[in-house]
Amino acid sequence: MLVVEAKRLRAQLSKKELNFDYYLTIEEIAGFGKNATLVFLLDESVREKSLAMLGERAPNIGLITWQQLAGLQIELAQNLEAPAAIRNFVAGAIQFQFAQHDIRPEKLSNSYLEEEMSMAEIDALPKGEKQSMADHRATLWKL
Repeated sequence: MLVVEAKRLRAQLSKKELNFDYYLTIEEIAGFGKNATLVFLLDESVREKSLAMLGERAPNIGLITWQQLAGLQIELAQNLEAPAAIRNFVAGAIQFQFAQHDIRPEKLSNSYLEEEMSMAEIDALPKGEKQSMADHRATLWKL
């Protein structure tokens, strides 16, 4: 039995959530005994503080970030027993879904993306380094 406490982005754990029994003693979960695991799903920005709050914990208490989860899902998609085009589509779709929620996966769907600037970095470029509007309008390819 896997119990996941999913936190919104940048939200920290609260003291209430540090009472693991709150989750693990629920009748339907407690019946799984040592086979019940509690995992906190949270943003990378609060990972270190959350680990410090959790301190020494039982082996059935874990923590994963949204960024790690996204990377894991992309990696699994890339290993599907399917044609490459389908693997790439699924991995890209997963990455897009996380991007819609402002989550940058630990592993991206294509390696060349690792070197690409984020939109925030592009928007922060000095005026002379930004792409001109003429460049935006140039037809580089057609379907």
